[in-house]
Amino acid sequence: MEQSGRGPSGPGSIEKSGGPLTVDRGLGAGRDAAEPEVLPGDTEATDASLEQVPVFQWDVNPEDATLVSGTAELLGEEYDYWIWWQIHPERLVYASVQGLRHDAVAERHVGHGHSAAPAAGVNLVYDQARHGIVAVYGAVRDFRPFVAAFLKVYRAAYAERRAE
Repeated sequence: MEQSGRGPSGPGSIEKSGGPLTVDRGLGAGRDAAEPEVLPGDTEATDASLEQVPVFQWDVNPEDATLVSGTAELLGEEYDYWIWWQIHPERLVYASVQGLRHDAVAERHVGHGHSAAPAAGVNLVYDQARHGIVAVYGAVRDFRPFVAAFLKVYRAAYAERRAE
Protein backbone atom coordinates (compact mmCIF):
# COMPACT_ATOMS: atom_id res chain seq x y z
CA MET A 1 0.00 0.00 0.00
CA GLU A 2 1.43 3.32 -0.94
CA GLN A 3 0.19 6.73 0.08
CA SER A 4 -0.24 9.16 -2.76
CA GLY A 5 1.74 12.39 -2.69
CA ARG A 6 -1.32 14.24 -1.41
CA GLY A 7 -2.17 14.86 2.21
CA PRO A 8 -0.16 15.32 5.39
CA SER A 9 2.70 13.10 6.41
CA GLY A 10 3.55 12.41 10.02
CA PRO A 11 3.12 9.92 12.85
CA GLY A 12 0.86 7.10 11.78
CA SER A 13 1.18 7.83 8.08
CA ILE A 14 2.26 5.20 5.61
CA GLU A 15 5.25 6.12 3.51
CA LYS A 16 7.27 4.30 0.92
CA SER A 17 10.33 5.80 -0.68
CA GLY A 18 12.21 3.06 -2.46
CA GLY A 19 12.51 1.04 0.73
CA PRO A 20 10.32 -1.20 2.84
CA LEU A 21 6.92 -0.02 3.95
CA THR A 22 7.10 1.55 7.41
CA VAL A 23 4.29 2.39 9.80
CA ASP A 24 4.78 4.39 12.99
CA ARG A 25 2.95 2.49 15.73
CA GLY A 26 4.44 4.39 18.66
CA LEU A 27 2.57 6.22 21.40
CA GLY A 28 0.50 8.97 19.85
CA ALA A 29 0.70 7.52 16.33
CA GLY A 30 -2.39 8.21 14.28
CA ARG A 31 -3.87 10.76 16.64
CA ASP A 32 -2.96 13.97 18.42
CA ALA A 33 -0.21 13.71 21.01
CA ALA A 34 -2.75 14.03 23.83
CA GLU A 35 -4.15 10.83 25.31
CA PRO A 36 -7.90 10.21 24.96
CA GLU A 37 -10.14 11.77 27.57
CA VAL A 38 -11.42 9.42 30.27
CA LEU A 39 -15.19 9.59 30.37
CA PRO A 40 -16.73 10.45 33.75
CA GLY A 41 -19.09 8.08 35.52
CA ASP A 42 -19.32 4.99 37.65
CA THR A 43 -17.90 1.68 36.52
CA GLU A 44 -20.90 -0.10 38.04
CA ALA A 45 -24.07 -0.62 36.03
CA THR A 46 -26.54 2.14 36.76
CA ASP A 47 -29.10 1.22 34.12
CA ALA A 48 -31.87 -0.88 35.71
CA SER A 49 -32.39 -2.82 32.47
CA LEU A 50 -28.76 -3.97 32.49
CA GLU A 51 -29.09 -5.19 36.06
CA GLN A 52 -31.97 -7.45 34.96
CA VAL A 53 -29.88 -9.21 32.29
CA PRO A 54 -27.16 -11.46 33.67
CA VAL A 55 -23.76 -11.43 31.99
CA PHE A 56 -22.50 -14.89 32.91
CA GLN A 57 -18.97 -14.28 31.65
CA TRP A 58 -18.51 -11.69 34.39
CA ASP A 59 -18.82 -14.54 36.91
CA VAL A 60 -15.78 -16.37 35.54
CA ASN A 61 -12.96 -16.22 38.08
CA PRO A 62 -9.97 -18.61 38.08
CA GLU A 63 -9.62 -18.07 41.84
CA ASP A 64 -13.23 -19.09 42.65
CA ALA A 65 -12.89 -22.52 44.28
CA THR A 66 -16.68 -22.98 44.30
CA LEU A 67 -16.75 -23.39 40.51
CA VAL A 68 -15.44 -26.52 38.79
CA SER A 69 -12.31 -25.74 36.79
CA GLY A 70 -9.84 -27.84 34.88
CA THR A 71 -6.56 -27.68 33.04
CA ALA A 72 -4.96 -29.87 30.43
CA GLU A 73 -2.02 -30.03 28.10
CA LEU A 74 -2.43 -31.61 24.69
CA LEU A 75 0.22 -32.31 22.10
CA GLY A 76 -1.54 -31.80 18.79
CA GLU A 77 -0.57 -32.27 15.17
CA GLU A 78 0.12 -28.59 14.49
CA TYR A 79 0.17 -27.02 17.98
CA ASP A 80 0.94 -27.92 21.56
CA TYR A 81 -2.05 -26.72 23.61
CA TRP A 82 -2.51 -25.53 27.16
CA ILE A 83 -6.16 -25.40 28.09
CA TRP A 84 -7.99 -23.95 31.11
CA TRP A 85 -11.75 -24.04 31.61
CA GLN A 86 -14.35 -23.22 34.22
CA ILE A 87 -17.93 -24.45 34.41
CA HIS A 88 -20.49 -21.77 35.22
CA PRO A 89 -23.59 -22.79 37.25
CA GLU A 90 -25.71 -22.02 34.13
CA ARG A 91 -23.99 -24.99 32.40
CA LEU A 92 -21.72 -22.79 30.31
CA VAL A 93 -18.07 -23.74 30.08
CA TYR A 94 -15.67 -20.83 29.60
CA ALA A 95 -12.33 -21.92 28.20
CA SER A 96 -8.99 -20.44 27.23
CA VAL A 97 -6.93 -22.43 24.72
CA GLN A 98 -3.32 -21.38 24.17
CA GLY A 99 -1.37 -22.99 21.36
CA LEU A 100 2.29 -22.97 20.41
CA ARG A 101 3.12 -24.12 16.88
CA HIS A 102 5.40 -27.15 16.64
CA ASP A 103 7.95 -25.25 14.57
CA ALA A 104 8.21 -22.68 17.40
CA VAL A 105 8.66 -25.47 19.95
CA ALA A 106 11.45 -26.97 17.83
CA GLU A 107 13.22 -23.57 17.69
CA ARG A 108 13.19 -23.34 21.47
CA HIS A 109 14.88 -26.73 21.79
CA VAL A 110 17.60 -25.78 19.30
CA GLY A 111 18.81 -23.18 21.77
CA HIS A 112 17.42 -19.93 20.44
CA GLY A 113 15.64 -19.29 23.74
CA HIS A 114 12.73 -17.55 22.07
CA SER A 115 10.31 -18.24 19.31
CA ALA A 116 9.67 -16.30 16.14
CA ALA A 117 6.10 -17.66 16.20
CA PRO A 118 4.31 -16.46 19.34
CA ALA A 119 1.67 -18.46 21.10
CA ALA A 120 -1.82 -18.14 19.68
CA GLY A 121 -4.87 -17.94 21.88
CA VAL A 122 -8.58 -18.63 21.56
CA ASN A 123 -11.35 -18.18 24.10
CA LEU A 124 -14.59 -20.08 23.74
CA VAL A 125 -17.88 -20.80 25.45
CA TYR A 126 -19.34 -24.31 25.37
CA ASP A 127 -23.02 -24.79 26.23
CA GLN A 128 -23.47 -28.08 28.09
CA ALA A 129 -27.25 -28.06 27.58
CA ARG A 130 -27.01 -27.74 23.79
CA HIS A 131 -23.71 -29.64 23.45
CA GLY A 132 -22.17 -26.95 21.29
CA ILE A 133 -19.87 -23.97 21.10
CA VAL A 134 -21.88 -20.74 21.42
CA ALA A 135 -18.96 -18.30 21.12
CA VAL A 136 -15.36 -18.45 19.97
CA TYR A 137 -12.96 -15.58 19.55
CA GLY A 138 -9.24 -14.94 19.32
CA ALA A 139 -6.46 -13.80 17.05
CA VAL A 140 -6.01 -16.88 14.88
CA ARG A 141 -6.95 -17.53 11.26
CA ASP A 142 -8.45 -20.95 11.90
CA PHE A 143 -10.35 -21.67 15.11
CA ARG A 144 -11.02 -25.33 14.29
CA PRO A 145 -7.85 -26.92 15.75
CA PHE A 146 -8.31 -24.96 18.98
CA VAL A 147 -11.97 -25.96 19.29
CA ALA A 148 -11.04 -29.58 18.54
CA ALA A 149 -8.31 -29.52 21.21
CA PHE A 150 -10.74 -28.17 23.80
CA LEU A 151 -13.43 -30.71 22.95
CA LYS A 152 -10.96 -33.58 23.12
CA VAL A 153 -9.69 -32.76 26.62
CA TYR A 154 -13.06 -31.59 27.95
CA ARG A 155 -14.88 -34.73 26.81
CA ALA A 156 -12.11 -36.88 28.25
CA ALA A 157 -12.38 -35.07 31.58
CA TYR A 158 -16.20 -35.10 31.89
CA ALA A 159 -18.77 -37.64 30.85
CA GLU A 160 -21.53 -35.35 29.67
CA ARG A 161 -25.13 -35.99 30.65
CA ARG A 162 -27.79 -35.25 28.07
CA ALA A 163 -30.08 -32.36 28.93
CA GLU A 164 -33.38 -33.55 30.33
